[in-house]
Amino acid sequence: MPIMSFVGNLGFVCVCLLGGYLTVKKVIEIGDVQAFIQYMRSFMQPISQIANVSNTLQSTAAAAERVFEFLDEEDEVSETESPIVLSEVHGNVEFKNVCFGYQPDTMIINHFSSNVEAGQTVAIVGPTGAGNYHSQASHALLRA
Repeated sequence: MPIMSFVGNLGFVCVCLLGGYLTVKKVIEIGDVQAFIQYMRSFMQPISQIANVSNTLQSTAAAAERVFEFLDEEDEVSETESPIVLSEVHGNVEFKNVCFGYQPDTMIINHFSSNVEAGQTVAIVGPTGAGNYHSQASHALLRA
């Protein structure tokens, strides 16, 4: 798109310079120069539209490549092959001295203890209130 704008503007400059020279030499009238400028605009408009569509298609292709790259990624955490089967669940959850960190040498939650009653919702969030996987802010939602 920038190249097409440059070429179009260069064409306008050439028409104006050559038209001005020929007008001064009394070869053509000023209306002829104006007509050629209109012809240039009519000629460049479809070309600019094609360049704009091409630019949009390139952006779409780049975005699609990133999306498919994301979709092709392996799962970060594999599913457990032998899950624990809970035999008797009452809805109360109790945590005693729980430590958590995304990396073993950097713990984010140290010695956390809490009792969550049935039907109660508890959230643990970092300083921003949101947290994410790569930050030091931790988040969890516990629902009994």
